[in-house]
Amino acid sequence: TFSLNFDARGGNVEPSYLTVTYDQPYGTLPMPQRAGYAFKGWWADGREWKGTETVRTLTNQTFTAAWEPIRYTVRFLPGEGSGTMADQEFVYDQAQRLTPCAFTHANYMFDCWSNTVSGVTYRNNAEVENLTTNEVLTLVALWSAKEYSICYYRNYNYSSEYPSTR
Repeated sequence: TFSLNFDARGGNVEPSYLTVTYDQPYGTLPMPQRAGYAFKGWWADGREWKGTETVRTLTNQTFTAAWEPIRYTVRFLPGEGSGTMADQEFVYDQAQRLTPCAFTHANYMFDCWSNTVSGVTYRNNAEVENLTTNEVLTLVALWSAKEYSICYYRNYNYSSEYPSTR
């Protein structure tokens, strides 16, 4: 019998090794987990290994996990604003900028994007990565009222500046 070790390459795997017997099938291989990645198989000696294959080595072996980063979609909602924006595609562990806000809201300014799950906010056009491990994440536009300044002039002679038409 020999030890078959599993290198999860940044993920978690239980058990981390199996005892295998020469001339017998490897048996059920464990399924590792890694946030943001899809498992693509166990590899050694330049090829993928399956549990149905027969053990043909007389030494301990190590199988290494192969991973592929997940792809996910960010969906934008206008909150109390209006308009449309296309969804944006992301790849886990690859930073990119959020699409600038194209929504509008009369008498309001776009403030930030709000993650509907975590409540975390992101500024317009922010560089982000790893926003979710799910297929879709929704960001909602938050708005703040525009501020206006009004100036009053005391004892201003309005009539001399703007003559009456009466």
